[in-house]
Amino acid sequence: MADPPASVDGPYGPGCGIALLLGVAVAAGTAVVFQLLTGRATGLGSEAGPLTAQALLAAAPFAALALAGARRPLPWLSALALTLLLWGWFLAAGISYQWHPDGSGANIGLGLVMLASPLPIGAVGLAVHFRQKRRR
Repeated sequence: MADPPASVDGPYGPGCGIALLLGVAVAAGTAVVFQLLTGRATGLGSEAGPLTAQALLAAAPFAALALAGARRPLPWLSALALTLLLWGWFLAAGISYQWHPDGSGANIGLGLVMLASPLPIGAVGLAVHFRQKRRR
């Protein structure tokens, strides 16, 4: 991606769509991989609410980047790497429990980390963006 002109500032309109697409892709991808590896089918009708909430949580850091006007790839890629790392942990924990249930139930700590995750992920992405912007 070529560097935008220095005079371009303000929210990045296409980035809002990209943020939503990334959020949906992460949440849906996680659900599909979970289904494939555990054999547990989740009905879209009964899971629409949780999947929507998960997609919005995953999209939040990218929406922050779009609103901040991030047009270079590095802030987006850094946020994406952290998002995939966290959602991979979430997926691995769920699959592990399904394969070897120990009766402990839901991992509340991981759930709280997932709820708070847009803040540190967004902060890292924005820090990279503003560092690049300052260097221009």
